Order: sequence, then C-alpha cells, then structure tokens
Amino acid sequence: MTSLVRLGNAIGAAGIAIVLLVAFGMQFALKELPCPLCSLQRVALVLCGFGFLLNLRFGVQPLHYGLSILAALFGV
Repeated sequence: MTSLVRLGNAIGAAGIAIVLLVAFGMQFALKELPCPLCSLQRVALVLCGFGFLLNLRFGVQPLHYGLSILAALFGV
C-alpha cells in the first residue's frame, strides 16, 4: 500500500511540475509577463507540489497533505 501512495505522490508532484514548466515555457516563448492572478496561482501550485515532495522525502503525514490542501484553497 505504501508503494501505491508513494506512486500517487510522485505522479502528483510530476503533474504539477509539468503544468508549471509549460506555463513558464509559454511565458518565455511568447515574451509576455504573467498577470497577477497567474503569479498567485503559480505560487499556490508550487506550495501544493511542495506538500507532495514532503510526503516523498519524509513519509506520508497528514500535515503534508494539509499543506497541499491549504495551498489549493489559497489558489482558489
């Protein structure tokens, strides 16, 4: 069961990283500045991904999932 949870956390972290890489790539390719809302959403995504990375590094703990949930609520 723990390997399945680790896989889920890794997929979540990789998915967030891909979304952020695409956003930054399009920003630099189109030579545009992000709007303030985009910047806040990127910060929320980074914090959400940080919660997944904490789970991968230090093991699954409810506090790490709480960080991800709070970041997601901040992004809303």
